Amino acid sequence: MIQTKTEISIDALGRWFYRDAEITQPDVLKYFKQNLYRSDRYYILNIFGDLREEGDLDRVLACPVLAISATFKDNSFEFYLDSEERLTVLQSEIHLSGMDCLFFVHPRGFPVRLKTSAMGHVSEYLTGSEDAPVWKNGETLIRSQIDGLLQP
Repeated sequence: MIQTKTEISIDALGRWFYRDAEITQPDVLKYFKQNLYRSDRYYILNIFGDLREEGDLDRVLACPVLAISATFKDNSFEFYLDSEERLTVLQSEIHLSGMDCLFFVHPRGFPVRLKTSAMGHVSEYLTGSEDAPVWKNGETLIRSQIDGLLQP
C-alpha cells in the first residue's frame, strides 16, 4: 500500500479544491466521494489492480458528502447521497449538531450532512420543541458536535 498527499481539501462550505482550484467536474467529485474514507485521517482509496494507494486529504472543514433525499421504513431511513450512493441508517444513528444540522456517520467513517430536502423528510418523524426534539416513537435524538469528525 502506498500513502500519498493529494493536495485536496474541503472548505467550510463543502466545496472540494485541488490546491487553489475548485473541483467542479461531477464525475471527478463522484469518484472522490465514492472512494473517501476516514480513520485517523481522511483519504481517497485508489485501487489499480494489485496496487492500493491512499491519498490523504489536506483539510476537511465541512461534511464531504450530503444526503439529498430520504425515505422512511421500519425505524430507519434510506438516504440517497450526492455521491450517488444509497444508505440505510437507523433513526437512532442520526445526530443533531447545533440547531439545524442533522448528520450521520457513513460506514466509511465520515459525517454525512442532511441537505434541506432530506431534513424535510426526516423532520416528519420528529416531535417536541426546537430545543428538545425527539423521535415520534419516543427515542431521543442524539446531540453531538460534528467538529470532532472534521480535519482542520
